[in-house]
Amino acid sequence: MSSIILLHGALGSDVQFNALQRNLSSQGKKVYTFNFSGHGKKTFAKGFSIEQFSNELAEFIDENKLQGVDVFGYSMGGYVALYTVLQNPGLLNVIICLGTKFEWNPEIASKEIKNLNPELIAAKIPKFAHILQELHGESWRELLQKTGRMMHAMGEKNPIEEQDFKKITNPVCICLSEGDKMVSEKESKHIASLIPHSKFISINHGAHILETIDVLFLCELICKETK
Repeated sequence: MSSIILLHGALGSDVQFNALQRNLSSQGKKVYTFNFSGHGKKTFAKGFSIEQFSNELAEFIDENKLQGVDVFGYSMGGYVALYTVLQNPGLLNVIICLGTKFEWNPEIASKEIKNLNPELIAAKIPKFAHILQELHGESWRELLQKTGRMMHAMGEKNPIEEQDFKKITNPVCICLSEGDKMVSEKESKHIASLIPHSKFISINHGAHILETIDVLFLCELICKETK
């Protein structure tokens, strides 16, 4: 039985993987999920960064004796997985990224941060505010603020620079929905071309939001790429 870790994105939590976890388990996968600090009502750590989340992933793998495990990383989760293998070669096996944003600069970060104003979200998009509160509890506003500061830092200095991608030796699958408005096909294909053992897969439905992608399709894709 092969094992896989599912990593959530920014503002996400492991409960978003419940359906996918069930489907992968039915296909014989041993599935692991966990929340990064500050997400899913988990206490904030001292740091809030890609480096911090990478350390948490490495600790989770060590605690569960999972070295060489496959990883499916949605959005930020995919970025964390790639950052992790640069720091710890051999720790992971196949890495599947879905909707992962690779291109960061001050302009892009500023654009994304504008969407993270907690007071504006509460006033203009109350349903989204309610979802965030359900996922993260009363600290959802703090999570938005910390995520914004992390994006600002990534815009100033991308944690994974272009030449770093060439050093990744893992099999990597970079997936992107055609309807994704946050991540461009150009940046995804470019990064796939830099990683020696990588491929790009375009998904002909869905958008950036994980729930817009058919879970059975996603399960089949993951099983195919992690044989």
